[in-house]
Amino acid sequence: MKKILFAALSFVFLSTNAQTAVLSAADIKRDIQGQEMEVENFASDVKQFGDLRFPMIRTQKIQGQVLQEIKMTSLELNVTIDEKVFDK
Repeated sequence: MKKILFAALSFVFLSTNAQTAVLSAADIKRDIQGQEMEVENFASDVKQFGDLRFPMIRTQKIQGQVLQEIKMTSLELNVTIDEKVFDK
């Protein structure tokens, strides 16, 4: 596991090998209603999709309390999209 720091942002990777590294956590300091708070972001349930490894669960916590959890059930790569969906 490797931790990388960037000012108020830090990342934790499951592997130090750049070819296989998967982001497992990131801490971000954010201004929330005028107060600086640390938001912890966690990635889990990593699955392989072709050459891509993707976390199917993403969780955000503030002060240890779950703020948001996103669970994905599927991922499709290189899907053809009708350009009309971008028309206003």
